[in-house]
Amino acid sequence: MKKLLIALAVAAAFAVPAAAQGTGGFQFGLTGGLSVPQSDTSNVFDNGYHGGLVLNYELPALPLGIRLDGDYHRMDLKTGAYVGSGSAKIIDGTANVVVGLRILLVKLYALGGVGAYHVQYTGEATGITASSSQTDFGWNAGVGAAFVIGKVSIFVEGRYHEISLENSGGKFKLIPVSAGILF
Repeated sequence: MKKLLIALAVAAAFAVPAAAQGTGGFQFGLTGGLSVPQSDTSNVFDNGYHGGLVLNYELPALPLGIRLDGDYHRMDLKTGAYVGSGSAKIIDGTANVVVGLRILLVKLYALGGVGAYHVQYTGEATGITASSSQTDFGWNAGVGAAFVIGKVSIFVEGRYHEISLENSGGKFKLIPVSAGILF
């Protein structure tokens, strides 16, 4: 029991200063992974993929930051559910607040924010091609973990995105599960 208390005290001594130290400053990065449709969206589309760019700024003495993301998502229409084929393509730009806790080389964080989403649907059935697109606002929130060495962070995260589609009165919902790197 005494060894456990000593180990916890040592971990706490390292965690408190490390939590106050972000990497500080600007970082640029790349991200990509699996895009998983949710709720009614999952009835229409299969899992897809995404890739994007990240601009991150962390305050040097606080576990707080601002992150800008730009992503491209693609999900294909479920086969067998509809006659023909089609896809949804989403280009988004989001601004997020990041709050993190860094313990030694690992940073655990939560993030959330708002953004603009351009959603384009294309489909083809019996030789006829149709498409529609709209740009609307949405929000996102999620959690992640990063392995930090100096100014380089390798991270894995999951975020829920909900896009309000004004033209159709519905919502497009997805969870991108991402891996990425910040420099």
